[in-house]
Amino acid sequence: RIISERANMKIPSILIIGNSTAGKSTAATILAEHFGCGWRGTSKVIMLALATAAQHPLLGTIVSLKYSEKFGDLFRVFLRDVGNRLRKDDPAYLVKECLKAHPIVEGVRTREEFTHALHLFDLVIWIDRPGTLPNETDELLLDDADVIIHNSRGLEELKTGLINVVRGIKNENTKMSKRLR
Repeated sequence: RIISERANMKIPSILIIGNSTAGKSTAATILAEHFGCGWRGTSKVIMLALATAAQHPLLGTIVSLKYSEKFGDLFRVFLRDVGNRLRKDDPAYLVKECLKAHPIVEGVRTREEFTHALHLFDLVIWIDRPGTLPNETDELLLDDADVIIHNSRGLEELKTGLINVVRGIKNENTKMSKRLR
């Protein structure tokens, strides 16, 4: 496991899941700041693979910035399809690449990837935001998570819920799975 520079604290490996636009990357950023580490999304690994394939180091960033807002779900489908090719021989490939860099991972979307990577994580957090419905790239469900964090009351409430969970404190804004009770 990765050791943080902050008081040599052991950092758990954490997977953050949820529907598109629920606040997963915001949650990852909050936890990374709390632990004094970084986080990596599976889409970043896909974009880096695209950049490598094109022999242009900035392509991944350019593609992400240019097309994610313009094409929305269509861009997510493109990333999913590229990700499926990368996961062809090892369904947990993207997750393993993320964990090589950071202990916090965001962006697992397929059932097969989740099933093959689950054993790599100490904690799975679902970020739930009212009004965010699954799109065609979202295959996971609330029941797949160890903890559900409701993201409906603003950034400070999300931060408090996440920090309390990693400290082992349960509150009214979280729901723990049977596995962790």
